[in-house]
Amino acid sequence: MTDFQLEEKFKLIIIPNSFGHCLTTEKQLSCLKCISNHLSDDGLFILDLFPGGTLREKGTFKDNPVKINHNKEVVRTGIYSTDFIKQILELELKFEIYQNAKVIKEITEHSKVVVIFNREINLLLKNAGFEIREQFCNWTNKLMNQN
Repeated sequence: MTDFQLEEKFKLIIIPNSFGHCLTTEKQLSCLKCISNHLSDDGLFILDLFPGGTLREKGTFKDNPVKINHNKEVVRTGIYSTDFIKQILELELKFEIYQNAKVIKEITEHSKVVVIFNREINLLLKNAGFEIREQFCNWTNKLMNQN
């Protein structure tokens, strides 16, 4: 995501809420410059970010079940802790796979993502050579609850 070279350009490039895995300013700029190099002159880049200003210091969430196969479903829950000084969110994700209303498998993942604020992303985008055409923001967060 931060260092790639393809032999073509694209009219549309989307990063769906994974930009936060670029944990440093250098990685973020490298990613954006790679995107810029692969976007056609009339292309559109869509960057989906979780707005850092809506986060609480600690919280939990639970997604709606997702059906897989014919008789299984997955439920994702999470616990997070935000360090606003370092601008890092530590996340523990738990995936429970159900079959016939019984848990048949649990998977736990740990990850860190950067907490980024709108002024920062605007500066990063401009520094990488992008012109911001529109921004859409939803500052409500119904899935994350404060503990």
